[in-house]
Amino acid sequence: MNVSVRTQQPSLFVYEADAGNGHGVYGVTDIYEVAACRMVCALRTMPPGASAFIRQARLDIMVRPYPSYRYGSVVVRGWRDVDTGTLMIVDADGVSSAGEAATARGGSAV
Repeated sequence: MNVSVRTQQPSLFVYEADAGNGHGVYGVTDIYEVAACRMVCALRTMPPGASAFIRQARLDIMVRPYPSYRYGSVVVRGWRDVDTGTLMIVDADGVSSAGEAATARGGSAV
């Protein structure tokens, strides 16, 4: 009998966007592109000064009484410039993504 044992759970991506006024968008997915799209879409609806990030996570099913996320490093940050409202996206190494500046009116950042 050949049994495969999964020793490590798949990476998840947690996204958080905070408008700075008590409103925000938060979620988790196993697809990076989905997290990036949702983060950018959320920032486009938020006022200047809003900020967001995506970080890796894993679900730890051994935590009791309920499973819990174990958070990893931030892989990308985004924000709306306070002065111009420009949407900025930067990876963990400080490198701007393709289309680094996008206006809230529909430019593409990711």
